[in-house]
Amino acid sequence: MLEIKLKNTYKKFIHYFSIFTIILGTTFGSLNSANAAAVGLAGGATAVLADINESNDTVTVTFAEGAGNNVATIDAANSAGIVFDTLINAGLTGTLNIAGEAGSDVTITGTITAIDALTFSITTSEAADIISSGAHVEVGTGVLIFNLTAGETLTRSGDEASAAIIRGGGILAITGSSSYTDSIGSTTALASLTTAASKTVSFGSTVAAVAATLNGTVGITGAAAIPTLTIGSDATTVGDVTFTTTLASTTSATINAVATGTFNGIVTTPSLVVNGTANINAINQATAVVTLANGGIVYLPKTMTATAAADSVFSNTDQEAGTLNDGGKIYLPSRFNSGDTINLFDDSTDATTAAALITKTDTIVQNNALSTHSASIYSATGKEALTGIKVTATDKAATVTASELNVTTNKAKAFLQARDAAIAADEGSVETGALSAMYNALYALNGQSATEDTDLSQQVAPQDDMISG
Repeated sequence: MLEIKLKNTYKKFIHYFSIFTIILGTTFGSLNSANAAAVGLAGGATAVLADINESNDTVTVTFAEGAGNNVATIDAANSAGIVFDTLINAGLTGTLNIAGEAGSDVTITGTITAIDALTFSITTSEAADIISSGAHVEVGTGVLIFNLTAGETLTRSGDEASAAIIRGGGILAITGSSSYTDSIGSTTALASLTTAASKTVSFGSTVAAVAATLNGTVGITGAAAIPTLTIGSDATTVGDVTFTTTLASTTSATINAVATGTFNGIVTTPSLVVNGTANINAINQATAVVTLANGGIVYLPKTMTATAAADSVFSNTDQEAGTLNDGGKIYLPSRFNSGDTINLFDDSTDATTAAALITKTDTIVQNNALSTHSASIYSATGKEALTGIKVTATDKAATVTASELNVTTNKAKAFLQARDAAIAADEGSVETGALSAMYNALYALNGQSATEDTDLSQQVAPQDDMISG
């Protein structure tokens, strides 16, 4: 009986001890979590992993008056990195230095905030990289600035917006979908800017980077200064980048095979390389040499005109036929009608290269079932005489169109009349859809088949006895 009582007593002891342990652990765990939620960092002080050791920490950096009190440091050295939730400033304007070593990154998963009326600068040093997946917020007149040291990287891994200024000789790697409302690379251009495939990124101000490789869908509203630009990192990666205003690429601007560059302003570059698709939406592009690869495509918008001697689509210094592959294509504006001309290249150096460029232009500028486009020489203002290349449209005879489309001559005439009517309606802003449909059919674009022009000619034709001309 005594042995049984001892066994029961022992079992009860173990049971109560287990309950005590759970309660104790829960209590201290809750206390630890509560304590970890707020970390204060004073100006002049340094925080390390022991101070910021919970992923849900909120770090408040309070700057003050006095020597050294406008600078604080988070040092991730001698650790596998520091991870915490949110970061905010307080007190006065100041700078937070992110320090560490290779492999010791500082990861901030939540919001980084600059409070009203203060400037909060974050600087990298000592091989320290920053990973930020949350929003960058400026309250009121607060200003948030990232100064990236050469060789250091700010990785924007989340899909949150940034209102911060990001600059310095470091690297900005954007791996999520996000928007940036303030300048990128102001004062000191970034060494590198990258965006990720299948993501959407918008820049609402100016962008400056020594090199940029842009994948995914990217829009840049402000002026861009990118000496070496690559749209689509390789021949199989999609990049679709739109420049609303100017682009300066002092080395080269390259659009790779499945990528698209849309230029609504002037591109200034010694070398524009089109392996993919270029939408050139403004005249007088300051492109010394255009390289059009096999499969490369240039589209010109329907409203584009360049007939004055001072105007051309591409303002060159040494455009030659050798950089234009026979397999490349240039599509002229959809409003381009018989008798219309457009100055395409304004300087091919001399008469010999101009003659070769005429032949090449006749090859790469696309004709259609209704019109041919023929290149000839002109003299551009301020350039070598008789070295510019212009293109003139001429309607084909109805018999030629009929033969190409395998339709009657009357249907070919009706098709031409319908095209001319669509251009007139588009120019008068009466109907724009008809011209787009006509253009796509004539060139088999935007999903239209190679026989769509024949099909359309059949659709628009009235009864044969109603056609004249």
